[in-house]
Amino acid sequence: MVIEKENFYKLEKLHIDDATELFNLIFQNKNHLRKWLNWVDNTKHVSDTLNFIEMTLNKEKTTLSIVRKIVVKDKIIGLISLNDEGEEVFNLGYWLSHDYCNKGLMTLIVKNFISTSNLKFSKSLIIRAQPLNIASNKIAKNCGFHFEHMQKNAEIHQDKFIDLNIYKLMRK
Repeated sequence: MVIEKENFYKLEKLHIDDATELFNLIFQNKNHLRKWLNWVDNTKHVSDTLNFIEMTLNKEKTTLSIVRKIVVKDKIIGLISLNDEGEEVFNLGYWLSHDYCNKGLMTLIVKNFISTSNLKFSKSLIIRAQPLNIASNKIAKNCGFHFEHMQKNAEIHQDKFIDLNIYKLMRK
């Protein structure tokens, strides 16, 4: 099933009160998320999620970074973020609960997030995806990002160096 209704989901700012719900979502999706995201195994307590939210809120005050929770039927189902990396580049990151994957929802969210993020400057956007993360690579391509290169040994994930595909979208 492909979800086509733009009003099916909402993007909302994170709040301190979201810590328990977000932690529970991460915990319930741990096996799904840990394949691709290196921070999942370090999220062991609600306090870890609370610290992340506090850091995010502070970062939004002092940088151009943006993190939004993805909400469906008043429940958090994932996150999407633009992280200012300087050098005229933003890194676009996202994840969804397993129950909402492979339905076309994240592609819709990414397209709408980019078009409504109010970035009134000429930074380019990048998506980094593990080569074996077929869904994330597909999202990048379907959202108009172009494959730039594979960055070898880009990061450590589960005690091993991994490669990352780098996709780029130039802002107009």
